[in-house]
Amino acid sequence: MSDVPRILVVCTGNLCRSPLVVALLRRELVAEDLDAEVSSAGLAAPPGARPDRRLRRVAGELGVDVDEHRSRPVSPADLRDADLILTMTSEQSDDVLALDPSAAGRVATLRAAAWKARIVGGRPMPFAEWVSCLARDVTDTDAARPDAAYDIPDPIGGPMRDYRAMGDEVRSLVKALVDRWSGR
Repeated sequence: MSDVPRILVVCTGNLCRSPLVVALLRRELVAEDLDAEVSSAGLAAPPGARPDRRLRRVAGELGVDVDEHRSRPVSPADLRDADLILTMTSEQSDDVLALDPSAAGRVATLRAAAWKARIVGGRPMPFAEWVSCLARDVTDTDAARPDAAYDIPDPIGGPMRDYRAMGDEVRSLVKALVDRWSGR
């Protein structure tokens, strides 16, 4: 692990959920004076595409800007270099582990990570140990089965209300994760 934690946010196209999570995560980390490198990529991302226009609108409503974001495919090096890998679905976590089995113990869905952060928060521990607590249920791929309860639905192509619902959810999950950042 580097001196500054590296967080990689992964979704499918890197056009909606992951860019919004990155923008919100960066804002919350700055507000709490916490240092981390935050980036995103997609498992099936078209290189260089702009975020969905509805997502850009919802991001603006949430007070963040994703206009400069361009999608990019995730690489094995991205996965190896990340200290924490946040996905939007359990299936994406499985896909990450298929691409890089060494990511076990560092990958979790955003929803699961935020829920676990609420439980382990308040106990100071090194960042790597905290990440291990957040990702614990996906360290044994035979025991970890995709669980839709951990999934954040992709609103791409749906109505604005779906984008707003996703935006509100990821905002609260990011807030919970940062509030409980490594034992805070």
